[in-house]
Amino acid sequence: MVWLIVIVAVAVLGAGAMVAGGAFGGMPDEPERDDFRPALPPTRITGDDLRDVRFQVQLRGYDMTRVDELLERLGRELDQRDDELTELRRLAQDGGASERSAPAEARDTE
Repeated sequence: MVWLIVIVAVAVLGAGAMVAGGAFGGMPDEPERDDFRPALPPTRITGDDLRDVRFQVQLRGYDMTRVDELLERLGRELDQRDDELTELRRLAQDGGASERSAPAEARDTE
């Protein structure tokens, strides 16, 4: 019985060594990269940039659902803020243009 256990253990260790050595297709030539740093552009961050960020998952890491929900919310808020800023800038430019186009007498009476 002991000999059977020894033979099975040697066979399992040998098979493990063969797998590690690449006998059955092995590991790829190039290592897989798991870059935990977000790949954000050096320019202004948009909502889509934030939605595309992914973090490295670890055994004792973060709750992916919560982080993804946060990123989605931040992306929506950034988009909304950008839309509001664009509208305010447009209104400011339209207001300045209408003031300049008004006759001089009308500006003086105001």
